[in-house]
Amino acid sequence: MTDIKRYQLRIGDQWCDAADGNMLASINPANQQVWAMIAQAAASDVNAAVTAARHAFETDWRSTNGLKRAALMHQLANR
Repeated sequence: MTDIKRYQLRIGDQWCDAADGNMLASINPANQQVWAMIAQAAASDVNAAVTAARHAFETDWRSTNGLKRAALMHQLANR
């Protein structure tokens, strides 16, 4: 049996668990087995993410060109 992957939330520049610790089981439709546990954001997590996104946009992100933004998004996706 393979290990079940565990995914956290990305808020600002940090990986973190959901504030209330809730996790969502992701099921592989081919075999109906849990393959990953994903942090399930609570309202406070969403508020923190919106605040962090607003801060990023108002500072560095706004002046970052599209090529650099794409590279950063790919880096995040490949984690």
